[in-house]
Amino acid sequence: MHTGNVVSRSIEISNLVREAAEQGVFLSAEGGELRFKLAVEEFPPALRSRIVERKPELIAFLLGMQTPESQFKLRRADGADEVVVGSPGQHRLWLLDKLGAGASYNMPAVLQVRGELDPIAAERALRSILERHEPLRTSFAEGEDGPVLRLQDGIGSLFRRIDMSGDGEDALSAAIKAEGLRAFDLERGPLLRAVHLVTGPGHGVLLLTLHHIAADGWSLKLLAEEFAGFYRAERDGRPHGLAEPQLRYSDYAASVRDWLATSSAETQRAYWRKRLAGLASTARVPTDRQVGDGRLGHAERVGFTVPAAVARELREIARINRCSVFMVLHAIATVLVSRYANSDDVAVATTVANRRHKSVEGLIGFFVNTLVLRTRPRHDLVFGDYLREVRDVHLDAQANQDLPFDQVMALMGPDRRSATAPFQLMFSYESDAPAARVDLGDATLFHVQEAPGEAKFELLLVARDSEDSIRIDLDYATSCFDARTAASLVGGLQRLVVAVAGDPQERLHRFSVLSTEEHDGLLALAGGDLPFDAEATLHGRFARQAALTP
Repeated sequence: MHTGNVVSRSIEISNLVREAAEQGVFLSAEGGELRFKLAVEEFPPALRSRIVERKPELIAFLLGMQTPESQFKLRRADGADEVVVGSPGQHRLWLLDKLGAGASYNMPAVLQVRGELDPIAAERALRSILERHEPLRTSFAEGEDGPVLRLQDGIGSLFRRIDMSGDGEDALSAAIKAEGLRAFDLERGPLLRAVHLVTGPGHGVLLLTLHHIAADGWSLKLLAEEFAGFYRAERDGRPHGLAEPQLRYSDYAASVRDWLATSSAETQRAYWRKRLAGLASTARVPTDRQVGDGRLGHAERVGFTVPAAVARELREIARINRCSVFMVLHAIATVLVSRYANSDDVAVATTVANRRHKSVEGLIGFFVNTLVLRTRPRHDLVFGDYLREVRDVHLDAQANQDLPFDQVMALMGPDRRSATAPFQLMFSYESDAPAARVDLGDATLFHVQEAPGEAKFELLLVARDSEDSIRIDLDYATSCFDARTAASLVGGLQRLVVAVAGDPQERLHRFSVLSTEEHDGLLALAGGDLPFDAEATLHGRFARQAALTP
């Protein structure tokens, strides 16, 4: 084959990988297999056909991009299985806990119980999960150079049953809230607990709570699936049939530490250093009050459901612009922040699952990483053009997602505007929610959306995208914002969502975020037409002074 043909084919394959990413399909190769992650609702059919047609070439191209130094390799950590290695993310959460984060990093799952839950089978199922996933039975003691991690033995009971029959809804709500706010002791562990609140025969609530240092959102889904599998096996007296994990979390953590010493990691440091230069001066929504001690306290929630017709238009905008619905919503949210902050330099944080290797997909642990997305919603831009800029920011950030967030923070310098991060708004997009119901055989669990607890951010925006609807909620730190301000923000976002869906080719400055009442209120504050004093201008004062001292 001629060299020119080889180069041409390589360019074609490179363009196909890039085009797939622009359409929300992220390709990778591992172990001679082609893998993908979707940031859109479904795999575009035409794109799928092209990828299948050129699958061997894609695998060869993607593997060729992975030099020994740039490829993130997972390996078994040195030492015995009892040796525990922590990740940089765990180190950061341990520091936050030492600074008094308390229950801020609890991860509660609230499940309604219908049927009779067997406490013995439940206890044994939880113990099987603890044995399977080392982060849940790891303790974090304080050492000279940071946390000292150890695996625990002799763990006491994990499952508690509390009879609340006849106590009423208020007492039940208070108990659920109290359990979610009960802090873990990282030095003692374990980092998983379960409480069954029995409200009557065949009725109750199961509370499964983990600490974020040992788990992430992906882990919550695994926890529910494995609890059901182990529970049913215990009830039926049979083997559980779950495949053993290929690696431990310690293997992942050690691999991350190895990678941090490579030139590939240094390349990502250079990207983030340049991308986030001067981040402290980016837009921030004015707060109603400043937090004196840096602790954000309790969070409250306000939100809305996007009308079905509007949701369809948003999906169409995403399809036309070859991006995800999340990118569309992110672009809209930054227009809102820009308008409130009177700035066109906006930084919003989001999270990525950070499980790009198949061997860690079945592990409970803290894998998630935080990305800071910095965009510039300039007022004269057409929304469609701005959306494509946002898409490119997402793609570039995802290409540099391996650098742990604590290292990204270190590149930003010492300025910290928030108690936990150098950004004000965290935006989370969920399109793969846990199963609505979990069948245990003699009982069924139904997922319930938990109420907001302790605030980790001044503003947390969560978009939950299902086939039927899009729900958007804003959790706000009550120490920073009044309910009226939060309602105004959400109202403005709702108006922007509808306006963009109606005309995505409008310029950003033409979109209104104010309600009629808010607009009229601002005019009233101005007092209507104000008298104009010509002598109060700079040139008027100059002329007056010249007349006084000719």
